[in-house]
Amino acid sequence: LYYADFDIQDIWYQNAAPSQSHNLSVQGSSGRTTFFTSFNYDSKEDIMKFNPGKRKKYSANANVQTDITDWLTVGTRINFTRRHFSRADSWSNIYQYLWRWGSFFIPSGTIDGNDFRVVAMQKQAARKVVVRDQLRLNAYLKANITKDLTFNADFTYEIQNMNSSSADNSV
Repeated sequence: LYYADFDIQDIWYQNAAPSQSHNLSVQGSSGRTTFFTSFNYDSKEDIMKFNPGKRKKYSANANVQTDITDWLTVGTRINFTRRHFSRADSWSNIYQYLWRWGSFFIPSGTIDGNDFRVVAMQKQAARKVVVRDQLRLNAYLKANITKDLTFNADFTYEIQNMNSSSADNSV
């Protein structure tokens, strides 16, 4: 028999969610050509104490533009992004599950050194991993034909790929 008045917030959540972000960019020009390149890394961890979700994002960008003549400009842009997300795969939305029942209806902590129900489920859950890649290639042309007439042409190709995996072990 237990008295089911658990402090859900104290049991389940950290006081902070660690994150970091790094950016590096280089830009410049040479004659009639300009360029810009950047690399970015971003990561964030969930506020969950047990088996928290983690997100990482990597991206790279490159832009080159050149003025072929006084009236004709061409350029290209390349963007690549990878998003990596992992979380506990307990087959339920843990946030909804915790707050739906409230602290009086579900043993949601550790009693006599034993993890009960949802805590055990979260700690022992398999990891669900989702990786999304996006590649975008762009080429453009701008022609100032007359003072009042400009011709713009733009072509973009984009491809996205998503992979999802989980061990789906029973808890």
